[in-house]
Amino acid sequence: KFKFRLATVLRYRQILKDQQEAKLMTAESARKKTEDDIKELDDKRSETYQAMVDNLESGFNLQDQLNHETFNKSVLYDKSKEKARLAKRIKAVEFEKVKLVSNNIDLKSIEKLKDTAVKLHQKELLEEEMKQIDDLVNSRHRVKDK
Repeated sequence: KFKFRLATVLRYRQILKDQQEAKLMTAESARKKTEDDIKELDDKRSETYQAMVDNLESGFNLQDQLNHETFNKSVLYDKSKEKARLAKRIKAVEFEKVKLVSNNIDLKSIEKLKDTAVKLHQKELLEEEMKQIDDLVNSRHRVKDK
């Protein structure tokens, strides 16, 4: 019976790979959420500009215009914060991808070792079986010859 001595290492590497995939998915979802937040802020900014245009067309109201301008500046500030956060999250995604690739390389190398060991074991079993068959055939021929 074949027993792979590095089976526990292989299982451990698989667990590490699965955990890294989960981390990558979390980082990707955080990046996606930040992109959605930026899009939402862009939409708010567009709405504010439209409200400012409507204010000008319907008769200029200075207070409304100042309120819209203040809100627009706060949206721009929030957007710049979100863009900085997005840059960090993109870096985090890239870092997690690099770690995942490294874990995959480690896992694949151990899987190749296992495959090689299985093939070697099968070859040894086949050779042992062939040897037993040869011994059996030779012993029968010796009995007939006597």
